[in-house]
Amino acid sequence: MPRLRYSHRSRTDLENIWGFIAVDSPRQASEVLGRFHAKIEHLRRHPLTGHRHRELQAHLRCLNSNGYLIFYRYTAGIVCIDRIVHHSMDLPSLVLEDL
Repeated sequence: MPRLRYSHRSRTDLENIWGFIAVDSPRQASEVLGRFHAKIEHLRRHPLTGHRHRELQAHLRCLNSNGYLIFYRYTAGIVCIDRIVHHSMDLPSLVLEDL
């Protein structure tokens, strides 16, 4: 099974998403993050599940989870999570890290 790696930005994204939702409901915030982690674990088993996104680099793939987009790349047996952002963000302006 491929290894999993999170970029610094994706870890910050998760913290920010949890904090934003937790203002209203810490329980719901934890549930949303739990769904993200379930989707990401699915990627480990099926790394080509996501689709390529026409607005971003060709090597990136994208998976939708609860209105958020999980951007990742799969290379050399590693699933690298680059960003996790709300679908309403201006996608071409996203800062994506090279892992």
